[in-house]
Amino acid sequence: MEQKEITKTRLIIYVLMAYGLTCLMGILMWYGSTKGYDLTVFPTAQMMYPAAGVIVLGVVWGLWHIPDDLFYYTQTSGIQMIFVQQITCISLGIFFAYAYMKTQNIWVPVCLHYLNNNLIPIISGTLSADVMENQNVSWRDLPVAVVLNGLCFGFFLLADVFKKKEIEKENS
Repeated sequence: MEQKEITKTRLIIYVLMAYGLTCLMGILMWYGSTKGYDLTVFPTAQMMYPAAGVIVLGVVWGLWHIPDDLFYYTQTSGIQMIFVQQITCISLGIFFAYAYMKTQNIWVPVCLHYLNNNLIPIISGTLSADVMENQNVSWRDLPVAVVLNGLCFGFFLLADVFKKKEIEKENS
């Protein structure tokens, strides 16, 4: 396996971003749980606007991937990769939320996430995560990503589990 060179500056930036996001998310989680966000606000928002809640979660999930986008997936087209990652995370978030709401089992989206992360090296035949490194993404790829992800996963937003009436019935 080939050893890759990384400058000290890039390493410091990566570590600060990765750990900075981890600390920020930890603080947000602590604040959320102590203020009852996870027990009252999110379920209420989900009852009122279930599709919007899933989309916001997808955006947050995409933001969580920014260090990977900039320092692993690509080193030449970072902004484009961030946008593609947003599209991917929002659309997969819709599907994972559908799977969870349909089964009421957290392990279903966990396994789907695992499969998503680990099948690409297997399908590509490299059996290595290196296949995901150093991608080049252009602005022309964004509409294609929106269409493909929308066709594969976006239509799940039309499912009954995302309708307000269904969620109210489930919670009563």
